Amino acid sequence: TRPAASGAARMSAVPDPTTPTPANPEHVFPTLTSEQVARLASHGRVRSIASGEVLVEAGARTSSFFVVTRGQVDVVSPGPGGERVIASFRARQFTGEANMLSGRRSISALRVPEPTELIEIERKDILGLIQTDVQLGEILMRAFILRRVSCEVPYGLALAVSA
Repeated sequence: TRPAASGAARMSAVPDPTTPTPANPEHVFPTLTSEQVARLASHGRVRSIASGEVLVEAGARTSSFFVVTRGQVDVVSPGPGGERVIASFRARQFTGEANMLSGRRSISALRVPEPTELIEIERKDILGLIQTDVQLGEILMRAFILRRVSCEVPYGLALAVSA
């Protein structure tokens, strides 16, 4: 037999398409720039929220999208042992997932654990923004889809963020 040529290609393992690959957390939970937050703010209203307030109840229709400007918003999921926080959003991060786009009911609650300021944008306005602002539309859609997929695929990022 002859030795392989020095430049011969090596076979690499082909990934198994049935094995989920964890998403980049920066794509699932992006932090927006100040300029992006300002563009979103022009479509909504600023709200100050008291500690303990529930923005969205699990099972409620999704009607608003929230961008945190100060404080924190927790995504709380009901479970057999009680509620658990499955995600938290801090300054310049946003809530929402595919249910918000379709207008379906939220499968998780949004609760504010500390005094928080946020921008609330109505669902119809965020849908319009996704269609007209290419950069923000791509960021939001990618996060919404990855959040929804992570809810359906058990790989450690199980969440269902709805606003």
